[in-house]
Amino acid sequence: MYLTLKQCPRLAFLFIMLLVVWPRAPRPATQSFFPSAHHKRAAITLNHHNFVVPTPPFMSLDTSFQYSDFKPVASRKKRKHKVQSERPPLLTTVERAREELAKDDWNAQCQRILQDHLTAHALCPSQLLCLGLGSPSSSPNSRAQLAFLLEICKSIAIENGNVSIYDPVFSEEDNALFQELGFRVLSENKDGKHPLDAPTVLWMPHCDLDLYESVLATNWSREQLGYMVLISNRLGDYVDSNPRRKLETRAPCLLRLEDVMQCCMLPDSPAFPTAFNTIGVQSVDGNAELPESWFSGNGASPSGVP
Repeated sequence: MYLTLKQCPRLAFLFIMLLVVWPRAPRPATQSFFPSAHHKRAAITLNHHNFVVPTPPFMSLDTSFQYSDFKPVASRKKRKHKVQSERPPLLTTVERAREELAKDDWNAQCQRILQDHLTAHALCPSQLLCLGLGSPSSSPNSRAQLAFLLEICKSIAIENGNVSIYDPVFSEEDNALFQELGFRVLSENKDGKHPLDAPTVLWMPHCDLDLYESVLATNWSREQLGYMVLISNRLGDYVDSNPRRKLETRAPCLLRLEDVMQCCMLPDSPAFPTAFNTIGVQSVDGNAELPESWFSGNGASPSGVP
């Protein structure tokens, strides 16, 4: 690149000064002042004559220098070891739920409703079947419903050994609790197909339509329906909230029973409002005169039901 002094005198002056003060490495006595041919050269045009000024040779570097091994310093930030409180045994949490149920008059009211219902239907159940409870180890509502089950057994003198219970969501901790309580934990999922052979309380909180229908269809006889004391969501709510055509195909037994079921609704629970909402005690009206043909199906009950 060639620049005239007239065009950029300051740049030429600075460049010359740079050459003068440029630091240079020690040069052996045998080394020529002028750089070898491969070094770059800078040219400046001065008074229209080419004056070649060599650029300083490359500085020699001592390659014997090495970085010391880098050792990162571990953070000395103090860690706060938070002591996590141990989770109480599952049975303890269920007992606490029982205490919550007993704080007001709600549980006493429910037990009176149940006892009056049994007296009116001349029923004295000695066993209880629980389906669809959920997992007490993971759900506060399930723990409350289990606590209510224990209150039912206490109220009408059903021994824990006569309680059968099943839900596919039960955990190992749940099953261990049921065994500790003395319940019979059913191992097979029968999809609600549990035939009754004696007066039985069925505790089925918040189950789906298909499970209720399966229980009813399995016990579709005058005698077996007479054994049933169903504590569950009011069956009439399922009739009101589903199209009749759907009920005729998916839940024909429930649809037919809706007119002959007597239901006593439980009051709302202040302690567990979502665990016991829309729950009632239900049984077939013993005074209803139902002909045998009513139980024969006539295309209304599911296939396989007598």
